[in-house]
This record gives sequence, C-alpha cells and structure tokens, in this order.
Amino acid sequence: MKKYMKRKVDDSMEETKNNKKKKVDGLHMFTQHSKLRTDSGKREKNNQNTEDSQNKKRKRQDTEDHGNQNKKIKDDHEKRKSGDHKDQKKWRKMECCHRVVDCVKKWKRKVTQCYENQTKKRKRQDTNDQESQAKKRKTEPKKRWGLKCCQRILRRLRKRIKKDGEDVLRLKLKAERVSKEERSVSTYCCVDMEKGNLVGATVLGKPCLVLLDSGASIGAMVLSLSQRLGLVTGGEETVKHRLSTWLGLLELDVIKLDEVVVVLKGGVVVNTPLLVFPPEMENHYGSEHIVLSMSRLQEADMHQEFHVDGTSCLFLRHPERLLRRYETGRKGKVFTITARTPSIEDPFTVLVDTGADVPFCITKTGLDKVRSRTNQWTLPPGRVRLQFDDNTDTLRRIELNNVRAFFHFAIGRQLLYQLQAVIDYVDLSITFTINKKQFRLHLLSC
Repeated sequence: MKKYMKRKVDDSMEETKNNKKKKVDGLHMFTQHSKLRTDSGKREKNNQNTEDSQNKKRKRQDTEDHGNQNKKIKDDHEKRKSGDHKDQKKWRKMECCHRVVDCVKKWKRKVTQCYENQTKKRKRQDTNDQESQAKKRKTEPKKRWGLKCCQRILRRLRKRIKKDGEDVLRLKLKAERVSKEERSVSTYCCVDMEKGNLVGATVLGKPCLVLLDSGASIGAMVLSLSQRLGLVTGGEETVKHRLSTWLGLLELDVIKLDEVVVVLKGGVVVNTPLLVFPPEMENHYGSEHIVLSMSRLQEADMHQEFHVDGTSCLFLRHPERLLRRYETGRKGKVFTITARTPSIEDPFTVLVDTGADVPFCITKTGLDKVRSRTNQWTLPPGRVRLQFDDNTDTLRRIELNNVRAFFHFAIGRQLLYQLQAVIDYVDLSITFTINKKQFRLHLLSC
C-alpha cells in the first residue's frame, strides 16, 4: 500500500510539472506569434510607405518630362518661326506625310480586322453547317466578278464596233494642236453675216443678197436677177464658158460683165467681174442672190469666224483694196484640204465650200476611188469618221453627190457651223474646235 501511494504521489507530481511546462510553452508560443504579427504589420506599413514614395517620384518625373516635352515643342516652334521659310515647308510636308502614313495604317488595320472577322464568321458557319454548305456550293454557280466586268467591256466594244463597223470610212486629216488665239480686230472692218452665209447688199442702188462662196472661182448671177438690177437688158452677146460645178463639167452660154460695183452691208465696196448664167441655172444657183467668190475678197486680208447659231462674222483688214479693178485674165482660186485613209496610199482632196448647204459630201470620183482601192464591204454608204488627232475624232454623216469633179470630198457650211471653224485667207488655214480643243489645217489654193 505504501508503495502504491508513493507511486501515485510521484505521478501527480510529474503531471503538475508537465502541466507547468505546457503552460510555459503556450505562453512562449503566444509571445512569438504576437511578435511575428507585429513584425509583419510593420513590414506591410514599410512596403506601403515605399510604394507611396515611389509613386510620388514617378508622378514628379512624369510632370517634369511633360514639362520638358512642352518646352521642347515650344522651342522647336520658335525655331521654325525664326528659321527659313523652306524649313517650315519641309516640316509641314513631313507632318502631312506622317499623317497620311498614319491614316493608311489605320485603314490597313480596319481592313485586316474586317477580313479576319469575315473569315471567323465563315469558319463558324462552316463548322455549324458543313454538309449543307458543301451541297449549296456544288449546286449554286460561283460568282465571278472579273468575268462580269470583262463581259461588260466586251459588250461596249461590240456596240461601238456595230456603230463604227463596216459602214464607216476613216479619213485622217493632217492637223496640229493650237492654243486659242485672241486677235485684236478693233482696226478691222467687220461684216455681220446672216444665216446661210448671206449678207445684204446694193447694186446700182437696188437691194439684193450676196452669197460668199469659197468653192466658186468667179462670181455669178442668173439672168433674171441681172435684169432686175439693171445690169443686163437681154440683148447682149453671149460667150461659151466651160466651168466645173456641182452638176459636173458644164459648157454654158454666158454674158461677161467686167466691172460690177457691189456695196455690202457695213459700207464695204467690192469691184468684181460677174458671169450671167442662162435661165436654166436658176434651180441650182437661185434667182435672189449674187454668188461672190472668196478669192476676190482674199485680197482684203480677211478671215471669217463661224458660230454654232448659224451666223458668221467677216473681218477685213484692208477693204480699200477691193475698189481696184480686177485683172483681166486672172483665174480665181478655190481652197482644199488633203486627207488620207489607212487602206489607200494616194491622198484625197477635200473642198472647203462655204456656199454648199451640206455637212460632208463625197463625189462620184471619190466613191470610184474608194471602190477601186478597197473591198466591197469597206464602202461608206452612210458615215465618215474625221480623225484630227490620235485621240480626237468626230463621226459625221456622209452624203453622196453623183458628180465627177476634181475633188473627192467636200465640207459644207453646216459642218463649219457645228465645228466653229475659223478660215484665215491670209495664212491659208482653217481651225476647228472639237471638245474644247482647237486644230489647225493648212489650206491649198488651186
């Protein structure tokens, strides 16, 4: 029993010692944990303080850098102001170039983004309905935009070929491009022409009309008009005279008048010889006007300007020269242009006729020449294309005149009005305006 009691006392003593040790260990652990917590709080506070200080330093540096940049920009701007004008231009050009490059980059990014979005959508659609899309692709025709554009271009070309095809004759005129000339005509004598290239006049105090004809080599009138004006009584002797007209080569019994004084509207006096044709020529020449040759008016250093409304103006530099007597035996002249075609080597002669009321005409001699040198399918039954330049041409309707003459084609006054022609009888040139471009052609007198 005593032994047992001693063991119990020893065990209780050991337990008390152990409990005391546990209490001491718990207090030690608690103190260590509290120390660690205080140390970690201090460290966090220190880290926050260091971060705040670093942020403040960064803000200060940013403000300083921004201020320095503003100063640099101001200094550069002042230098540019104080510098040369060329440097300013260069700087502006560089800025514009940079802006353009930035805009191009932005557009490229947008385009790439759009392309990527479309590809993504297509991939999604393909993943969702691959089988249905494959069937549609097999059944539906493919879109070929390039072929459609080519087909449109070919259709336009076919239409143009149909328009300019087999029934078009191409005439290339040797012309030179000219800038618009403004002539000082204040000292010139101006005669305002009426429609049809007519002008009012008086002969022996009696009124009449005068037709200015560049295709006539000599002036003429009909017997009835000469009797009405008091120039012929009807008992004068006639002379046989051969002349080439639009009716062909004719031999007529005419009356020759060496001097006839014609006073044009505006006070221009013309002393010119005239031929009096027999009555059967009234249907061709008319019984109300005198045909006056432009070769006679050429001596006055004149030029004529045609307008779109069908009128024209005649400018005479030396009208006093027309008072002189016309030299006997002197032959009048007409004015022509040369033209060529790619299929015929020999040139064509084109008559400039201000007395003919036609746009463009081909004679029988010209038609025979075209037929003899070209195939039957290239004959021009309806139209002709006048080519003034490699890029400038005009399509005109051609009329057939069954006349054998020395010329092949003829330009009438209708075409002169449409192309606003200017005929200079001093320099022997004619100028056309087509699409606000002026082309000058040299005239030949024969």
